[in-house]
Amino acid sequence: MKKRLLCGIVCKEGIMVLQNIAKVCLLTSVFFVLGACQEDQDTVQKNAVRETPAISPQCPAGDYIDLIGEKSDALKALELPKLHRIIHPNTIVTADYIETRVNFLINEAGLIDNIKCY
Repeated sequence: MKKRLLCGIVCKEGIMVLQNIAKVCLLTSVFFVLGACQEDQDTVQKNAVRETPAISPQCPAGDYIDLIGEKSDALKALELPKLHRIIHPNTIVTADYIETRVNFLINEAGLIDNIKCY
């Protein structure tokens, strides 16, 4: 009788342990699936819609719109405004806003992808 009771307790606890392991495995797999569905920043940046340069009396970005799609080397031959930045992928830039500063955004292929003032 004691043997049967002991076996029942052990089996019941064993089943509970297996149920807990199954729950942990299920939750872990859900997190992996959700993580795999998220796009990485490079993909998001590459698929971003190309914006038209902000054109205002203070922003000269519109003067350079024909350069979009050209190699970044084309900028070397030009007389650029005093306030400008040439921003390559993964370049760290300050977040300060200057309405007259022209930013030339270069993509992974080395082409001018966008031109904006900020």
